[in-house]
Amino acid sequence: MPRSRNPLSAETLLDIHLSAILTRHKWDADPEPVIAELRREAGDRLDILAAAAGRWAGFTEKDEAAQALVAAVMQLDLPGLDEATVLGRDRARQRPHGTPPAMH
Repeated sequence: MPRSRNPLSAETLLDIHLSAILTRHKWDADPEPVIAELRREAGDRLDILAAAAGRWAGFTEKDEAAQALVAAVMQLDLPGLDEATVLGRDRARQRPHGTPPAMH
């Protein structure tokens, strides 16, 4: 079997996967199935779940459409969740990346 050429680690791929689950379900009215899916997909990697979910919640907390899921994430009892949430908030306050304005 050929060796995978994906340069990303299994941990990074899991983080991306969990973040995608959160974003895909941010409009869901019932967050319980989403939280169950996150726990199932994370398995015993609760550190990665805390990092991904906390960053997502902190970044997304002002999005009206995501309030139910943000609240459910904030209720998770995971070590590192609070620190990751602060990081997400910090990232939300940063200016977006882009090209510099044209010089006249």
